[in-house]
Amino acid sequence: IIEGKNEEAITEEVLKEISFTPPVLRGSFDIKQLSAVINRMNLVISSSTGTSHIAAANGTPTLTLFCPILVLSPKRWAPWGNKNISLLPDMGSCRKCLRKKCKSYN
Repeated sequence: IIEGKNEEAITEEVLKEISFTPPVLRGSFDIKQLSAVINRMNLVISSSTGTSHIAAANGTPTLTLFCPILVLSPKRWAPWGNKNISLLPDMGSCRKCLRKKCKSYN
């Protein structure tokens, strides 16, 4: 688990839900340090962020999670240059996000 700034509570929630204790990278680190850690991984599971693109640049396979908003689609934003699987919710694309008016918005 790669924990970003102020994400301690999220990490703790994830750790409660899994039956093993994975390594957790906590605290401040620069892009070179993050790249070095990702380079040693067999798979990176990430939301659609720079982390998945760093993994692609390193040749590390990725499983990237996308939201259904059309302008944020994997067709445009999926990582290039590696083995990548992109996952989207099974609800179709949203042309315009209605946020709290949407029954699927959390």
